[in-house]
Amino acid sequence: MARFAIAVVLDLAAVIHYSSTTPTPTAAHHHQHTRPYLLKDSPTMDSRHDLPHDAHGEVDKRLLLPVTNPPSARGPRGPPCPTHSRTEATVFILANILCSVSIVLANTRVLRVFPYPVLLTFSHQATCWLTTRFMISRGWLTLPRSVPPSREAAAVGTASVFGLFLMNASLTLNSVGVYQLTKLACLPAIVVLQTVAYGAVVPAPRVLATLAVIVLGVAAATQSEYAAKPAGCVAGALAVIATAWFQVSLQHRASFKGVKGMASVAVLSPWATLVLAGLVVMVEILPRGIAWSNAPWTWIIVSSLMAVATNYVGNSLVQKTSAVTYNVVGHAKTLLIVAAGVVVDPSAESWDAVRVSGMVMSVLGMAAYAAVK
Repeated sequence: MARFAIAVVLDLAAVIHYSSTTPTPTAAHHHQHTRPYLLKDSPTMDSRHDLPHDAHGEVDKRLLLPVTNPPSARGPRGPPCPTHSRTEATVFILANILCSVSIVLANTRVLRVFPYPVLLTFSHQATCWLTTRFMISRGWLTLPRSVPPSREAAAVGTASVFGLFLMNASLTLNSVGVYQLTKLACLPAIVVLQTVAYGAVVPAPRVLATLAVIVLGVAAATQSEYAAKPAGCVAGALAVIATAWFQVSLQHRASFKGVKGMASVAVLSPWATLVLAGLVVMVEILPRGIAWSNAPWTWIIVSSLMAVATNYVGNSLVQKTSAVTYNVVGHAKTLLIVAAGVVVDPSAESWDAVRVSGMVMSVLGMAAYAAVK
């Protein structure tokens, strides 16, 4: 346990001092030591391999992440079985829905009496960091050789935090209707970003058609009054950009190709924790302070442990399917919530023709997406 605590402290020190201690290689040195790197599925070069050969160990030591042999030493691997891949994707989709519903219920119990969402999110990421650090120290989790360099991990981890933070800010500043439109905007933003930034193939017209049906259907099913403030619009636009960039980077960035599931949580959670620590101080501690006497510690712990599973399942779903599919699953969860509300409250307003038509339209669009995808 002492070794685990020391490792966590050293992780923190490495993260804080990395930018001031990383050597900058010269062009000649870079040319002399750069190893060839080819990745058929990615149009961009992994920036980790832009580092000089002797700097690779420094990156690994600063992150304090144990590594295994490089992928080339593991022997050839055959293509995955399509049936197995589809089954695995289905399992992660169902697990994502279950984890999301569970953590929302736990968060509701916490925020009802302890209204500090940024602090709760900090607790989530800190628990992810400590859990993965403990798993590494016990040998239960070993990161691959192709760990992303710290600058990339910091950028992607920060984007994940600001996507969530700005989305919540949009909900605070705007009406629920505008917030739902902001969430819906992430799907087309991802399609555009992955094509422009990573050269991904534009989805087939029939896939784009199903996505359009899903977006329009969910918009109709979640219709509400629309009221927005200028600051809320800015927060919403930035939230869409940050969320799309995080998910697309997780799927397409070359340095994350070999970092799957819990390994991606281990790489991103230290940076997310540090960013959230600063946000907690600026947004919640300094303006109003924390009423610790009201904290429901049991539910905070339950919620934080659920966050580990939710992050693992969410990252795995993005990497095993796509950022687009991940968002379609997210809209399916929204549709389930709306449908549950209609069943629980079968009033005339709940059975509004536009809302019901939107629900039917969304279901048909999701079924069509599953068929063509």
